[in-house]
Amino acid sequence: MVVGVVVSTYQEGQNLNFSVPSYKLPPLDSVSSKPIKFPQLSDLNYSDDDDLSETQMMGFFVAMQAQEAIYGESYLGVFNPKQNELEREIAVYSFDGRAGDHVEFASSSEDGIDTNLVLIDESWLAGDKNPTGTADEDSGLGKNPVIRTTLVRDGKYYVTVSAPKGTRGRYILHTKYIPDDVALDSRWIPISKNDESEEYIDSESIQIQRSYSNYSDKKATVWIYSYSYIPEAYDGKESNRSMFKYEFNCSKQTSLLENISRRHNDSWESLYVGYQTHKAVTPGTKGENWLNSACSMK
Repeated sequence: MVVGVVVSTYQEGQNLNFSVPSYKLPPLDSVSSKPIKFPQLSDLNYSDDDDLSETQMMGFFVAMQAQEAIYGESYLGVFNPKQNELEREIAVYSFDGRAGDHVEFASSSEDGIDTNLVLIDESWLAGDKNPTGTADEDSGLGKNPVIRTTLVRDGKYYVTVSAPKGTRGRYILHTKYIPDDVALDSRWIPISKNDESEEYIDSESIQIQRSYSNYSDKKATVWIYSYSYIPEAYDGKESNRSMFKYEFNCSKQTSLLENISRRHNDSWESLYVGYQTHKAVTPGTKGENWLNSACSMK
């Protein structure tokens, strides 16, 4: 008599066998077996005749596929294209949250996968057409999506990591602790971002000085973070990260370079800048954008 069979496969794994001694199995007549109810369309307040939208279909997918997650842990996942009716490859994680909790999520990929993140509460599984949620595509460094938000209600929340349909490769979901090579801390305010580079200004370290004799003579000392993409990986890296410390004279439109630090082997190295003097900032350049951003703060 076959009592039950449970099968699980992992395409990148090995064949493993295991056995359990029969004396460790309880008598069959003492085991109460209950059927496991899988989610149905009716659980989402939809009928079999409804023409489900992409959002509704993803809601049903969430109910079926969500993996329980522990907030504060990181999760490595693999996208292997599957046959489904969704327009994207999707992995789903769930966690319990409380109203007022500040949460942070990000995803990254060493395989160059372009991922999106969506955070949404469980109300959409009960048929709420306007659930509480947020989404992001690339507000982190490079193409990394980041979500930082405060939860508004108690209950279960779902985080989806998605990629274009047919995507194959690995990704990492970061929860609570986000590495600085994935996304900067919220103290860094973006001042420019395009397909080639992005710059951030440190809102906490900025120092503003004014002359006692001329109050309009304003100087701003600030750190600038620069992240640039390298089309063809150089020295095993696909990006260049540097930090610059400048003193800007806001009224005279000049800048003084005080420090340069570059990321190398997961640590920062300071470079010798030599003797520097204030130099005029050329209009229409990146330097002018940095000066205007620094001088407009505080």
